[in-house]
Amino acid sequence: MSSLVCNHCLSNRRIDEYLVNNGTNVQDSYVCDNCGEDSNYFVEKYLYTLSKEDLAKKLIEIINELYVHENTHGMGYSARSYVEDGEDPFEFAGLSDLYDVCESLFDDSKLADFIIDNKPYVDIPGGEEDLFESPYYSVWKYRCFFERDDQDEYGLSNWEVFCKNVKHKARYFDHEQFSVTETLRNFNEFFEQIVVDDLEKELFRARKIYSNKDKTDINTNPSKELGKVPIEFAKNNRFSPIGISYGYFSFDNQTVLKETRCNLNDEVAIGKFELNDGLKIIDFRRDTMKKEFLDYFSDNFNGKFYCIDHIINEFILEISRPISDDNQLLEYIPTQIMSEYIWSKGYDGFLFDSSVNSGGTNLVLFEEKYQFIEFKRSKVVSINMELEELNE
Repeated sequence: MSSLVCNHCLSNRRIDEYLVNNGTNVQDSYVCDNCGEDSNYFVEKYLYTLSKEDLAKKLIEIINELYVHENTHGMGYSARSYVEDGEDPFEFAGLSDLYDVCESLFDDSKLADFIIDNKPYVDIPGGEEDLFESPYYSVWKYRCFFERDDQDEYGLSNWEVFCKNVKHKARYFDHEQFSVTETLRNFNEFFEQIVVDDLEKELFRARKIYSNKDKTDINTNPSKELGKVPIEFAKNNRFSPIGISYGYFSFDNQTVLKETRCNLNDEVAIGKFELNDGLKIIDFRRDTMKKEFLDYFSDNFNGKFYCIDHIINEFILEISRPISDDNQLLEYIPTQIMSEYIWSKGYDGFLFDSSVNSGGTNLVLFEEKYQFIEFKRSKVVSINMELEELNE
């Protein structure tokens, strides 16, 4: 059996990239003994090889970074006190076998067999533990599951736990069993890593025109009428509670019209604004958040940030989740707390993907750190949010 594996042997794109970046570029006409692929420079088909043991070692390193073995957490053993006769305590504890772990991390359950067949030597008589003795044992628990304590730097309560506590137990002050401030403090390092570097300056904000009074008010004072809402009119919103005013902006007309829930034949005023220089904005957009420290094949991978990213993703999903008017007062609390915490740490706002316009970006701005440029009054003339400018 070949001791080498090439970048064409496996189906995972990131593993292929890892082999290219860390393997050896073989000569032209080389044929991989493992998968039969051959290198052909004429058609730009290159092969990179790495020892199977080195690849297995890297996969084991990733698994140990993101999963905890039964020997450490002991959840399967502890579950024996709770299960009925004949019930599997490891299944009761929600533990995974190596096949499930590999499917979750690498989209390929068969890599479990590859790891077992090619794992580095383990000196059992010398006192080493063989955590990868068999792919069938359900002994693995996702590291992000564990709640934070002094011994576990990754342990972070998930978004569901956070929401439950701030809605029904510890909203303004810390309690013995749950600390709002301690939970939020876990995000500080992560936030520093996702500050946007090249923020667009041009912003838009739309307002539907329902009456001649609306039209007169906007014509008289467009910067006030189209900017962030005055505090006396600030209603309960997804990010800001009643009486606290944030600015809600978008970066293009189509997004701002859809966010305003405009329909065909609606008359709208669209204000154009320019952001001040030197703002500190967090970027929650999914395509731009996938930075190197979230890539577990990278040397800069950070397991703590990886777990936090999963919670942030739940926060982002919460942003786009439809909530009925009757439930808004309670359901908006977690996102309002997170937003205010971000503001308290000295950030000026945050970006997030529009849930109503694919590819669109929204900006929540905490303070009035922008300049009014101009506004146009238009009519929506198509379901694609095409506009016809109104001059009268």
